[in-house]
Amino acid sequence: MSPTAVVLRVDALPAGYGARMVLHEVSFGVAGGEFVVLLGPSGAGKTTLLRCVTGFVRPTSGHIWLGEQTIGGAHGRTLRRARQQMAFVFQHAGLVPQLSVVQNVLLGRLGRVPLWRGIAHVFTPQERARAWECLVRVGLADASGQRASTLSGGQRQRVAIARALMQEPALILADEPVASLDPTAAADILDLLRAIAMALPCCATCIRSIWWTAVPIAFWRCARGGSWPMRGPMS
Repeated sequence: MSPTAVVLRVDALPAGYGARMVLHEVSFGVAGGEFVVLLGPSGAGKTTLLRCVTGFVRPTSGHIWLGEQTIGGAHGRTLRRARQQMAFVFQHAGLVPQLSVVQNVLLGRLGRVPLWRGIAHVFTPQERARAWECLVRVGLADASGQRASTLSGGQRQRVAIARALMQEPALILADEPVASLDPTAAADILDLLRAIAMALPCCATCIRSIWWTAVPIAFWRCARGGSWPMRGPMS
């Protein structure tokens, strides 16, 4: 996939729960190296949109592409393969507190290794070296042996981002990754996610935020220079 290729494309997507429609003809694309923030008040459909992308909610029509692969109605092995190309960063990090930092990062390989290796926590030297590189990228290499339960909120989110990078994804999805952090830590995490999007041109980053906006769902696109020049409602 080229650096400028569209990683995620959504076309005329409606979705809802029963008779209640949440999304109405949503269309947008995210290219490799882009950092996109979904903005909107509670109930605007941001989470539903991400759940459609991941296949947890099936849209009633429209199309979703991850690279060249259609995933809107995918299931079974096709959906599992698509999900291997997506990494998630959640609001509360989702670390295993009893494991060390580097062990948590290695869990990002579970979708790509045999089940027995994941259960036994058996990873190759190359995979462990990759985990170290991911920790270096998020600035936590010195804490690799530290138990996850001893980390601050900002540090836990950095480990979660390193775990996401361990998957070598084409798309990183983050659902309210800074909602539980103080303003300084929140700014650091957003800057880190943005820097990763710029540094990995074949990977796109899309995060959800509840920051107030005057339209039901809007987006901010971060330019390669680091500014936020584009803002507008999704069609």
